Amino acid sequence: FSGNSAGAIVALLLAVGYTPKEMTVELIQSRTLEKIRFPNLMSMVHGEGAMKLDPFEHWMERMVINKIGTLPTFQELYEKFGKILYCSAYNMTDRRPEILSYATTPDLSCVRGTIMSSSIPFIFKSPKYKGKEYIDGLVCDNLPFRMWNGKTKGILVIACEEREDKLMEGTSTNDNFVNYALEILSISRGILTKRSLEDAKKHPGITLLLLNPKDKLSSLDFTASISRRLNLFSEGYSGAKIKFLSSKQI
Repeated sequence: FSGNSAGAIVALLLAVGYTPKEMTVELIQSRTLEKIRFPNLMSMVHGEGAMKLDPFEHWMERMVINKIGTLPTFQELYEKFGKILYCSAYNMTDRRPEILSYATTPDLSCVRGTIMSSSIPFIFKSPKYKGKEYIDGLVCDNLPFRMWNGKTKGILVIACEEREDKLMEGTSTNDNFVNYALEILSISRGILTKRSLEDAKKHPGITLLLLNPKDKLSSLDFTASISRRLNLFSEGYSGAKIKFLSSKQI
């Protein structure tokens, strides 16, 4: 299982045994997203991020414990449960991209690893691991599949089609620093996504499942209504199911 940012979170929950429907129901019922407040500009100025991911990290910990009874490290997930998890993140201290896994970060909590992979610059506080500061892998590898370059078949990559969107609805380069920073990140993400999808299409062992939701809900809109979230899930679930059934390679 592999992913970046929200994809890393989904990858971990799949690895411990959750279905997509279970994830959606649990997230909505817990009202975890409503607990993430935006924005706190003073907090951002002081390097603490405009939002706090603590409520989401606590929710992830409860989810994992409820399913398998423990909070595993990457190595424990591999050795005790037979599951391999990869998360992409960027090491700001050493200025290099990293793939978090049982081979590279064996003693790191899997939940903490997904948070490290999801820490968007400026928006969330950059977590630290062994004294090193990490940010969201979207700046270097938002579709981590290259660790399987030697594999010739059996790789399923699920991604949204490249689109002209923004991390936060209503952002404008003329408003303020926060919006300007988000605009730059959105541009960078779009370029990287395009390159990653092009590489994935060339990989002989990859089946690429591209989704194109009609609802262009922004990545950081945690205030969306429950009905809107459910509609978005239903659209994605149905679209994926159709493509699964029509594909002879999956």
